[in-house]
Amino acid sequence: KRDGKILAGVAHLRSSALPLSYYQGGFFLPEVRDEPLMTGLFDKWFNESFESGVRFIDLGNFWKHGEDSSWKGFSTFKAKFNPIYFFLPPTLYQFRFGKNR
Repeated sequence: KRDGKILAGVAHLRSSALPLSYYQGGFFLPEVRDEPLMTGLFDKWFNESFESGVRFIDLGNFWKHGEDSSWKGFSTFKAKFNPIYFFLPPTLYQFRFGKNR
C-alpha cells in the first residue's frame, strides 16, 4: 500500500551449493484476501530466482489424500504453476540397541 504497510509476503531459501530455491512459507492479511497478491509474489520469486541462476524451484509439499484438508486450497494454488510432481518414499530409520554391529 502507499502507506508502506506490508500486506503479504513469501519466504524462500536459496541453496548456495545447488541451483535451487525452496518455498518456506507465505502470508497475506485478511483485508487483501480477494486480491491476487500471492500470484504476484510467486511470479517475482520465480523471475528473481531464474535471473540469479536458479534452475529448480521447489514449491514444497502438496496435499495428499488422507491429510488435513486445510492444505488443499494452497496446494490447488501452487498447482496453477504447472509443477512436475514427484513423490519420495518416507525416510526409514533403523534403531539398534546394544552393541554396534
